[in-house]
Amino acid sequence: MPPLPEGAPAIHARKENAALFLIQMVHRYPHQVTILAAGPMTDLALAAKLDPRFASLAKQLVFMGGSFNPQPADTPFAHAGAYENSPRVEFNMRFDPEAASIVLHQPWHRITEVPLDATSPTLMSRRLLREVARGKAPFDRYLGKFGQVYPLWDETAVAVWLDPALITRERTLLVGVDTSFTADYGATLSWPVGAGPRPGGRPVHVVFAVNVPKLDRLVVRLLTAAKPVALRAAAVKTSARGRHRCSWRSRRDRPEPAPPPPDPPRNPE
Repeated sequence: MPPLPEGAPAIHARKENAALFLIQMVHRYPHQVTILAAGPMTDLALAAKLDPRFASLAKQLVFMGGSFNPQPADTPFAHAGAYENSPRVEFNMRFDPEAASIVLHQPWHRITEVPLDATSPTLMSRRLLREVARGKAPFDRYLGKFGQVYPLWDETAVAVWLDPALITRERTLLVGVDTSFTADYGATLSWPVGAGPRPGGRPVHVVFAVNVPKLDRLVVRLLTAAKPVALRAAAVKTSARGRHRCSWRSRRDRPEPAPPPPDPPRNPE
């Protein structure tokens, strides 16, 4: 990898195993942890194989990945040929198709997928980067100087988790991944609920379109705030008793963790 214009990062990855960390967290906070996957699903598949209860103990899975029938957008990044020739292929799923297939067959309580169909019209444009650069967060000047123009792939997945009102078109489908060693290796497979092969995948809430102007405003708002912004409309739900339940809590409001579970078996066989 060539040197980065901004220099090499000063922080390093933790030595802790990612799959084991995920397992420990869902045991410590059962049915409270949302897994937000913005890359290949290798670690999630490992966690599922190490601990069969992993997915069922999570609150939900939200992931950016897959592709159905994305339309090329009027942006410098989107090229019509890529979608026309391989509309069902996307990097995160293609990088480790076996892992993606394993994850999509786990007993999650809810799965939300944000594929290329929803993200191709988005763009972190130079205009948005200039707006962000005027913000008060510690990283805003960095983004203004070194930020690059790309679609808002992962940001869209985070945004629809924070604010589902951004979604303008969605559908529940059975979703899988082609693991055959053919030209479609890693391609997204889908069937209507109640159809498809047996055993099929689990129902997935697929986000096909979002309100892009509203997404742009949300991205700028969150990136330029001097302190973290609480999105009450998305993060807070009122129960029948009138009490508020939050998707995340501050450290002060976080419940006392349960004792950590015993180490999961290292050999799933």
